[in-house]
Amino acid sequence: MNTKQVLYNALQVQLNAKKQAYEAYHETVTQPAFHELMTKIREYLTSIAPITDDIELELNNRTLRIKADENRYSSGIELIMVTTQNQKWVDVEWSSGSYNLTGKKNKEIYLYILHSLFINLKTIEDKFINDWKVKYDSIWNDDHNVQKEHTDLQYALNTLSNEIHYDTVNAMKEIGFEIKQFKPSHNLDWDYDKNNDGKRIYRINTSTKSINIQYGRSQYDTTYVNGFKVLGKKGNKYSVEIYREGYPDRKYEVLEKKFESFIDNVVNWEYKQADKYKQDAERNLAERSK
Repeated sequence: MNTKQVLYNALQVQLNAKKQAYEAYHETVTQPAFHELMTKIREYLTSIAPITDDIELELNNRTLRIKADENRYSSGIELIMVTTQNQKWVDVEWSSGSYNLTGKKNKEIYLYILHSLFINLKTIEDKFINDWKVKYDSIWNDDHNVQKEHTDLQYALNTLSNEIHYDTVNAMKEIGFEIKQFKPSHNLDWDYDKNNDGKRIYRINTSTKSINIQYGRSQYDTTYVNGFKVLGKKGNKYSVEIYREGYPDRKYEVLEKKFESFIDNVVNWEYKQADKYKQDAERNLAERSK
C-alpha cells in the first residue's frame, strides 16, 4: 500500500469522526438555538398580531415570511431586511389582489396581520436588524464553521482520491503490468428453505468479474475479459494480452483512448466498487439474517 493510500485511509477515519461531530452539533446546538430564536420571534409577533400556531413562519438571513394561509401563496407576507452601503431598513411585501371578506375569516386575519405589522414596523425593524438577524447569523455562522471542518476534509480526500486514481491508472498502463484475475463480484441472493416452511434463506454469491474492452474501431469490436497484461506500446496503440476464463489467452492491439477507458473501469472496480459491493452484500446478509 503506497503512502497516498495510507494517508487516504487515515483521513477517511478523521472524515467519519468530523461528519459525526458536525451532525451531533447541528442536532444538539444549531437546531435548538434556531428553534429558540423562532419561538422568540413568534412570541413577539403574537403579541402584536393574530399570529396563531397554525400560521407558519420562515426565516432566512434577510427575510421573515409569514404564511397566513399555507394553502395559498397569495396569503404570504414578507418582512425583508434591505441593506445599502450606509443604511439598513425593513420592507413589508405582500401579495397583491382584492378581497371580498364575506365569510372568509382567513383573509380577514391576513389584513389584520398586515395592519399590525405596519403600525409596529419601526419596532419590528429594530428587533429584526439588531436582534433576530444578529442571532440568526451567529447560529448559522457557527454551524458553517463546524461543518467546514468536515467539508474541507472531504475536499482534501476527493483531491487525494483523484491523485491515487491517476497514479493507479498510469501504473496499470506500464509495460509488464498484469492482473491475472479481477477481484470477484459479490451479490446477495436468496432461496426458499423447503425444510423450514418455505422460509427465505439468504446467501452471498461470488462470481468472476468481467470488464469490457474495445479492441477495434467499431463499437462491436469488444470482448469481456477477466484479466490482462500490457505487452507494449507502439504509436497510439497498446499491445495487450487478455485473459478469459475458459478461453485461450489472446493478444490485441488496442487504441490508446479505448485502452485508457478500459483501465479507468478496471481501477474503479479494483479499488472502489468491488470492496463496496462486498461490504453491501455482507451488511444486507447480516440485516436479513437477524
